[in-house]
This record gives sequence, C-alpha cells and structure tokens, in this order.
Amino acid sequence: ANSKLLVPIADFEIQVTEHGAVYPYVIQNDTVQARIEIRKQDADTGAQLPISGVSFQILNEEGNPVRMWDPASGRYLETFVTDSTGTVHLPNTLLYGNYMLKEISEPEGYLLSEPIPFQVDKAYPDSHNPLVIVCKDKPQKGRIQIEKLNEADGNPAGEGFVFQIFAGEDIKDRTG
Repeated sequence: ANSKLLVPIADFEIQVTEHGAVYPYVIQNDTVQARIEIRKQDADTGAQLPISGVSFQILNEEGNPVRMWDPASGRYLETFVTDSTGTVHLPNTLLYGNYMLKEISEPEGYLLSEPIPFQVDKAYPDSHNPLVIVCKDKPQKGRIQIEKLNEADGNPAGEGFVFQIFAGEDIKDRTG
C-alpha cells in the first residue's frame, strides 16, 4: 500500500508484564482524504463573489471528472454548482492525490478562469475546516478605439479631437 495514502498512527506505549504473553492491539490507518470547499473571488479586488449557479468539475490525474455521491439529491454528481454565497461544499471527501479544478461556466461579467491544480496531501476530515480552493475570476473589460473620419472621402480627419463617452446606465460588478 502507498504509505502517503494513510494518516500516520500516533505513537503509543506498550507495557510488557509477562514473558511470552500475547498482547493484541487493534491499529487502524485512516485513508488521507479531504473535505473540499470552492470559493469564487474577484481577481482584481479579492472580494468574495456571491454568485450562484457557477459550475465546476474536478478532474483526477487522468483528466477524468470525479463522480461523487450526493446524499442530498440521491444521485452521483460530476458537476458542482455554487450557492448564493459563491461557494461550493463538495458532498463527500476527495482521496489523496492530484486534482484539477475546472470552471465550466463563468459568472456574468467575468472571464472563464484557468484550471486550478490542487493536491490532497493531508487529511481535512472536518467540514468546518475544509481544504479551501479559491477560484479567482477576472472581470470582463473592454477597450474603445475611436477614429474620426472625413465625411466627404472617408479618410481620417486628423488627430487631437476630444470625445466624451457616457455609459447608458451605471456599470457595476457583482460586489456593487
């Protein structure tokens, strides 16, 4: 067995009181596994993005989606979706290994994030203290290029013109 898959057993003492006696002990090595929490974050501000409905897949080392039993829905899931706080709590633990978090659908106003590699290399068995994977999304931004043309011949009319640009409405990101 791969020793990295197992949580080390804590040291303990054995007291031998008789010559030739047999002292049975039950020792259990727990498998290294982790509770996982995924959080959406604005890449520019660092603010948590309270966006529901963003989908993720977790890919194993072979690049295949991890299937996980969800007791709440009574079915297997390969896609995990953010709640209204922009957070995903996986319904079960992931075992020791290397994984890739892949955003499947980006939030409105943001670009799809790059896949995020992560590793389960120690135990995070408590749902109150999970392994947190932060997915940072970059806001979509645009550039405006204006060229003033001569109406008569369609050629550039020159340089140095000043324009005022107004938004048709307030432009806000998800954090306000």
